Amino acid sequence: MITLKPELQRQYCRDFLSHHITRLRRSREIIPLTPEDDEKRFAEAPLYMDSLEHVYLAGLFADTVGLRPLGLEDLLLARPTVAGWQKLLDQALEQGLTEWGFFSSGSQGEPKLVYHPLNYLQNEVEELGEIICKFPIQQVVCLVPGHHIYGFLWSILFPSIFNLPVTHLSPIYSSFQEGDLIIATPYLVKQWKMRGILPPTESLTLVSTAPFEQALSNWLSITSRPWLEIYGSTETGGIGYRTDVKQGFLLLPYWDLQKDDAGQFVLIRDGRTFPFPDEVGIEGRQVFPVKRKDGAIQIGGVNVYPGRVKAFLESIPGVREAFIRTFEREDGLRLKAWIVPESEVDRSELEHRLKDLCEQNLLSVEKPVHFTINPTPPFSPMGKLIDW
Repeated sequence: MITLKPELQRQYCRDFLSHHITRLRRSREIIPLTPEDDEKRFAEAPLYMDSLEHVYLAGLFADTVGLRPLGLEDLLLARPTVAGWQKLLDQALEQGLTEWGFFSSGSQGEPKLVYHPLNYLQNEVEELGEIICKFPIQQVVCLVPGHHIYGFLWSILFPSIFNLPVTHLSPIYSSFQEGDLIIATPYLVKQWKMRGILPPTESLTLVSTAPFEQALSNWLSITSRPWLEIYGSTETGGIGYRTDVKQGFLLLPYWDLQKDDAGQFVLIRDGRTFPFPDEVGIEGRQVFPVKRKDGAIQIGGVNVYPGRVKAFLESIPGVREAFIRTFEREDGLRLKAWIVPESEVDRSELEHRLKDLCEQNLLSVEKPVHFTINPTPPFSPMGKLIDW
């Protein structure tokens, strides 16, 4: 049986509710929840949750953390507070909860719920924890949400197993201390570099969710700031790790490699087969990701699918064709769109309508931040798509 610290269970509940009610309402701003809100009823500030939202989120929570098989899901409606949900979660753990779910972005359609045996998650934390604890770690400083698999593993499960204090902070936090294990993303490290912020030498920066650029890892390494990058996905959990971007990711010991019928390497664990999230090269037990299979890119540490954005734009009346590309701004990678309009459309009105509909229907990281309205597609004389 896995035991999670009660205060970290509450953090998980806060992050889960904050994320999913924001997504449900298609809100531009995340509704933050703090420990001071734990005893407040969901119908009150700051959530102001109505009965339909309560039913929806209770069902989603019950499915995610496996309350239904234990017959606890109805009590989520009777206990409409973070504290109430945490007590039900703790009860489920005591009754032998065996699986935990996490939402992935998915290559098409809505995010899908992926379940992991809790003993698998525990194995990952224990294997990597032995490496992490070779550093003088005294506390965990988490800059990512605890309801995603990466945040859950390292800000909820890891400190529960290794009995470490945890502080969950804003992504822009930068007052790091000696002995911090900093749970971050490559995007956040890039912001540190831009702002001239370096973590202490006697700390460890953990990064995952997106490729760690060599320029960023070199910036930390040449200033003697240790870091560790974890490679994996929502579907697989952690696959491997490295501390040098020139090296491949060393497979965690419970993974085996095998080739499928198409001659592609796949992962094997306890007789189960898992495809790699990327096209990869293999050297011994080192994995070298080449490119994603599903067309996803990472913007702000979040998986974004340009093909999905393209399909949405092309569903809007007045748009004949849409082209999506990425470009670098000072705040990081973003999307831009080239729109070929129907001939009779007013271009200025179309651009305003596109921006309004993107605001209403897309996540902030999915929204193109620049539109070009032009009747001619962006092709070269050779018929190749060009940048603009």
